Amino acid sequence: MQHYTKYKQGVTWNAIEAIVIQGLLAANQFLLFRVLPVDFYGLTAVIFSLIYIALPIINLGFDASLPIFINKYITSKSAFKRLLIPQAIAQFAIIACAGGIYIGCINKISKYWFSSVNILQLPNSFFILVLAIIIAESMKKSLRAFTHACFLNRPTMFIELGAVWGYMGLVWGMYFINGSLSLWTIFIPLLIESCWSSAVLVYILITQLYNQFPNTKNTSQVSFTRIFKNRILAYINQLSMIFFTRNFLIPFLSWMFGLAAVGTLKLISELAIFVLVFIEKIFGTTGSALLAHVKFEPLKKRREAFTLLAQQLFFVLFAIIVFLTFNGRSVFCLYCGPIADYYLALLFFFTIIFENIFLMYERFALIEEKIYITILLNLVSAGICFPIAILLNAS
Repeated sequence: MQHYTKYKQGVTWNAIEAIVIQGLLAANQFLLFRVLPVDFYGLTAVIFSLIYIALPIINLGFDASLPIFINKYITSKSAFKRLLIPQAIAQFAIIACAGGIYIGCINKISKYWFSSVNILQLPNSFFILVLAIIIAESMKKSLRAFTHACFLNRPTMFIELGAVWGYMGLVWGMYFINGSLSLWTIFIPLLIESCWSSAVLVYILITQLYNQFPNTKNTSQVSFTRIFKNRILAYINQLSMIFFTRNFLIPFLSWMFGLAAVGTLKLISELAIFVLVFIEKIFGTTGSALLAHVKFEPLKKRREAFTLLAQQLFFVLFAIIVFLTFNGRSVFCLYCGPIADYYLALLFFFTIIFENIFLMYERFALIEEKIYITILLNLVSAGICFPIAILLNAS
């Protein structure tokens, strides 16, 4: 019963976070779209997408696998140190190695992705800034996953809200001072915001969680082999889903059709992400936390938790589909302006939204250590979709 109480509280705070914060981020993208040249806005869209598509690649399933054994990690201080700290140290080593490879490949990355960009030359120092953002965002993503798994939704929400306000204040403060925006004035505030959020999340975890752990001897019976196996499977699942995310589609479409074309798609995707994050925050992070905390309960209780989450998710998805069926064109025109091909925009929107149709099945399989089922379905879907996309492009 205590788990369901925490779940309801988590849903409330996550819903507030999703609506307020994603609303602010959508407003920020709307303003950027209005003040930046179309090509330049498309370039920022590609860079944002490349940053966020890099996170699951370098995290190696660390944040995705955290809820699986969260009950083992938080039993005592000794369990936390023995089971989680070595993983965190290994994660830092992985990120350092990935950063070294990235620095060594900067010239090739610049040539491959941005060789057609004529509006400016991207210096190597800017790619170093991107690397710093990826590292800071990776840390923030893992810390946030841990706080959500422990139902620390309220303080996390206030940290995220403060970070977004700070980011927007820095970006638009520089705009009003200088009268224009550059890549530096857009992305340096993102680095500052990520570092600040990570530092405060560490403080919250230490003061509100770690210091409350008992000093008893570690009795958690879970091996690193089991943890590593589930982490690798979670990582493979994340990679199999990348091809269906907007962070893959935007760079891919910019490579095919140019930066100007992808600018409008980026703006449309912000509406989709508003809905997607709302679903993810409520049913993904909080739902995963609930399933993780009943993981070692009898099968009947686990089924009840899953059924509750799945029913609520499908109800929300159905409501979204009905609303957009009758109001989609008005919403798109209000936010994005006149759209030449409304049905193509709607298809792109739902391509992103439907990423979460089987969200609860994926999370339940992950927590129950049967994620290979979801991996197989994702690989089959990719095997069907990509030949169709190649044929359509060829025709």
